[in-house]
Amino acid sequence: MPKISVIVPVYNVEKYLHECVDSILAQTFTDFELILVDDGSKDNSGTICDEYAVKDKRITIIHQENQGQASARNNAIAIAKGEWIHFVDSDDLIHPQMLEILYSAVDETTKISMCGLCKGVSLPAGFSSPKSDYSFNKCPVTEKELISMYNDFYQYWVVWAKLIKKEIVEKFLFTSGRIYEDTAAVFKWINETEFVNITNEQLYFYRLNPNSTMQIKFSLKNLDRLWALEEQMKFFDTTDLNEMKKTIYIKYALVCAEIYYSLRENPQWADESKKLKKHLKNFMKSKGKLIELNEDWTFNMVIGVLYPKPLRIIFRLERYIKKQTDR
Repeated sequence: MPKISVIVPVYNVEKYLHECVDSILAQTFTDFELILVDDGSKDNSGTICDEYAVKDKRITIIHQENQGQASARNNAIAIAKGEWIHFVDSDDLIHPQMLEILYSAVDETTKISMCGLCKGVSLPAGFSSPKSDYSFNKCPVTEKELISMYNDFYQYWVVWAKLIKKEIVEKFLFTSGRIYEDTAAVFKWINETEFVNITNEQLYFYRLNPNSTMQIKFSLKNLDRLWALEEQMKFFDTTDLNEMKKTIYIKYALVCAEIYYSLRENPQWADESKKLKKHLKNFMKSKGKLIELNEDWTFNMVIGVLYPKPLRIIFRLERYIKKQTDR
């Protein structure tokens, strides 16, 4: 049985798929299986997957009708044989030593290891150079460390650049049909381990692909971002981690405001924007006393939705006062 199952959901990425799969097959750690899930691709991605399966017996292919990334990952998890799981997006690449380095940092108390990443349109020079002098920071999963991971782009929020014990992933699968599905799952995985081992070595390359799920133009599906944060609030509301709760509440209020402004730009979403404004108002009534919108931009974002006219008056007064003091 392989020690690691590498899972790659694939959808219309024929331009990048060879680079992605080649980077996985080039790993110095070889005791892994690779599960490619062709999620109903309309280009040649499915054919490319099949060609790789013929060349390497470690590769398993799942072909399915288009169901989305969450379903693709869940279907791969269901057949995964490895004790550990690693997720890669099909337009990204990993360093040749990534699995070796991450695997060296996990055990029964440390059920997740993470690495750093770099991002860009194309692979930076020297990305695949050998790594010999790297170190890990073994972090206990305390409230302080959770907040620290929360403030990092990848550690708390996304599935990639991690090696995770399969039993944890199986306990908290992805919600099919949703986007931001990892935002609703990864934090639960982290709370299932005693320690997390983190290295700053950049072993994962995140490609800025304009056609990726995260880069596409705003749509009503982006409301799933609120759903994912609601999953976090429900989870932490059952704990005594009060600072973490406040952190999530503030994030939720800000995201509500961000989405409201996006909805307001399109007349066809007028009803949705009104509903979201009312929802944010109710949220602030119930949670507002527990959080502090200290920074000017966070205060302005939220208050600008709920009380736009008074805020405009405040801005005018501020400008007037500034003019008077500058004379």
